[in-house]
Amino acid sequence: MNILYINSDKQDVLNKGEYLVSTARQLGMNNIRWISELRQSPNPPEYVLNIQPYSKNFRVGTKWTGVWEIDCLINRERMQWYWRIADTIFLANRIDWLKEVPKKVRYLMQACDPSLYTFDIKQKYDLVQIGTMSDEAYFKDFGYSSLELEKVPLEKYDIYKTRRDIFEKLKEKYNVYTYDNKGRLPVKEYLEILSRGKIQFIRSMDVMGEGEIAQRFFESLPLGPVLTNYAQDLDWLNLTPDGDYCVYHDEKEMFQKIDELLGDDALRSDIAMHGREKALHEHTYSVRLLEILDFLRAHFGFR
Repeated sequence: MNILYINSDKQDVLNKGEYLVSTARQLGMNNIRWISELRQSPNPPEYVLNIQPYSKNFRVGTKWTGVWEIDCLINRERMQWYWRIADTIFLANRIDWLKEVPKKVRYLMQACDPSLYTFDIKQKYDLVQIGTMSDEAYFKDFGYSSLELEKVPLEKYDIYKTRRDIFEKLKEKYNVYTYDNKGRLPVKEYLEILSRGKIQFIRSMDVMGEGEIAQRFFESLPLGPVLTNYAQDLDWLNLTPDGDYCVYHDEKEMFQKIDELLGDDALRSDIAMHGREKALHEHTYSVRLLEILDFLRAHFGFR
């Protein structure tokens, strides 16, 4: 039996590596383990999946080295020296400009963990917003130092500006609860706050035009109804717009969809139910884990 070792910088809250290891244990698999467990073995790892963030200690496998980039690819070309070492790069977004390593690239979207949801929480707000509104670490991804940022026009680097502007407008018209998750809430608490919204409203950051889906999409889909701005990633998810989730393309349509959903309890319930069924059937971490293992079995001799 081969073992797939997961390598990811540990954080105070669940990261994607912990989701995969936890899912494997729930499924009774003992061949998915943390790289830290290698301390008990003198042998080097054969199969290693490095999951972002992995900057502190990138690991290489003797038979296969993988990378899973789960965050938005703001300026991820600076990470491509890791990608040159890797045999496979899993991306959570479809990136048209990525030319250097296309044969290594496969798409592996994020997902949800069914065990973390509570579906009987009272919906107190029209909309709930949790997420980053400003973060200098992202600005630095564009090559600006802290001192240089003061001289650079805001629109050159502030990927959160549109998001902030939208939510200021929403607060003028609707009952909106806002929580900046810089404190990194445990995921279960985070989802409980999201559950208080009648609509799961999402505004992706303006990073790469219409290409990149927000991370929160998969976490919100089981709660629903999700209302999100359009991203090309949505076209690959086997989801029906205005059936499993709702989408808007401009500000006028955004307000129209919100008013329509808030004014029709049955419609909200119907879309939320369909989105939940799709999420829990096709977009869980158990599904993603099996995708990874099937790929390794087919191409890299994993048994």
